[in-house]
Amino acid sequence: MLTSGAMAASSASASKAKRTPRIVEVDEAARAVTVRVERAVYPLEAVYGAAYELLERAWVYLAADGKRGVRVHLRVRGAGAANGAGVAGGAGVADVSAADLEALAGDFAARLLDHALRLQLARRHGKLREMIVERALYGAGAADVPDDAPGPASAAPAADDDPFGVAASWQASRAQPAGRRRS
Repeated sequence: MLTSGAMAASSASASKAKRTPRIVEVDEAARAVTVRVERAVYPLEAVYGAAYELLERAWVYLAADGKRGVRVHLRVRGAGAANGAGVAGGAGVADVSAADLEALAGDFAARLLDHALRLQLARRHGKLREMIVERALYGAGAADVPDDAPGPASAAPAADDDPFGVAASWQASRAQPAGRRRS
């Protein structure tokens, strides 16, 4: 039996749940699902990337949702579109269920998180990645390292410097003196 305090807490949480906006809305009749994305949580570039990945399976419509949100409307393509791949990788237009649509929304959410993480890592490690690629290209003789590049410029060996003899061809290093032949 609930006390009056417990009933008040339970009714307060129920009214709070009613005020919380739905993140996923399924419209089985329209073969569509709408996902509400908060731009404070996911950057717009991540929304674009995740939406782009689903273009083979669904028509994607993006719209502003207030000042800080984006509504992503995914409508399942017809059975003949995109190699016949429906929502569940082969389901036709007629067999799209609410569970299929929720799975499509879940797939979008997973791709959204993936793109957001990739963007965050690119921001965090972008300079380091550029420096590594620049040094690798310089070492291969494909690029010049600018004077302001991090690290000592003299640390990279010259293209014709081969202190360990690794640039010599295998045949030259295995050449036999004239009279000796391998059997």
